[in-house]
Amino acid sequence: MSESHPKDAVEAAEFGNSVSDNDLHDSLSATIARFSHLKAILPADWPHGAKFGITTAKMADFAKKKEVSRYWHALNLPLCVHAAGAGYPDSKARTLMESLLRVLDGFARDFGTEPGVRKTLEPLWTDSAWNIDPPEIWSVVATAFLAQTYQSNKFKPVGFGLKIGEGQKDADIQFRHPDGTVVHVDVEAWHAVKFVGLDPAQARAELQRRVEAKCGSKFKDLPSSELGVAAIVCMAAGVHFELMMKYSSLAGMYQLDGRYTGQYGYVYWAGGTTDGQSMWVELFDEPALKKRLVEASKDRALPVLA
Repeated sequence: MSESHPKDAVEAAEFGNSVSDNDLHDSLSATIARFSHLKAILPADWPHGAKFGITTAKMADFAKKKEVSRYWHALNLPLCVHAAGAGYPDSKARTLMESLLRVLDGFARDFGTEPGVRKTLEPLWTDSAWNIDPPEIWSVVATAFLAQTYQSNKFKPVGFGLKIGEGQKDADIQFRHPDGTVVHVDVEAWHAVKFVGLDPAQARAELQRRVEAKCGSKFKDLPSSELGVAAIVCMAAGVHFELMMKYSSLAGMYQLDGRYTGQYGYVYWAGGTTDGQSMWVELFDEPALKKRLVEASKDRALPVLA
């Protein structure tokens, strides 16, 4: 299978001279209004404010850069909202973008009053929203999805971007388990997964290396009474995505073998493309994700966090 870059959200041609900035802003406003909780956290003048830099020219420039970037999944909030619009012609892309916005809207609904929520969402509307290398929106959405998933499993949210213990490190999400245990979750984005030529053991070793690096940097001095989880967000295209689908051992939760007491690696895949036309993401389909984790862990004992 050859490498492919999906047509997911934008093409430069969509932002021709016939589309004015005001028309673009009005369209984005109408779409974001359907996601009322997210809209309530966004700055009141988004997308109209000049400080957000949302223009047809900038949207087209982002689309052009995406076409030649190794980050085939490059995206930001303006382009996501644009493609979620009722009149967007690509139904696959529209469905995906709507799912991302629902995740963000649910996060704002469930955690809007918790410490650090606004800071977690800020990359969606600050200058970093226009970064392609790497696109930050996926880390934000992954954090939002994980927060809701943990909450559905009876973990009480404490806050976001909070300090770990007495040190200077922070974690993307902090929870309290029903038994009182504090759990820190930190997201590690792998934006350009490459698995061609690797067998399942080698591919899993690449994932485990990233888990270990994240745990080593974030949780080295974690109090023994607390837990740390490294969540690896994988974006894979073409044959690399096919291999992630094929190797069920690439999904699952496991405890690092004694090197980091009380720390866990949570390995999961986020999505990719198989047809070169649109991204396909299972991360935001919780039943499918849970089923995959169960299948992948039949021969391994899962820790209490599963």
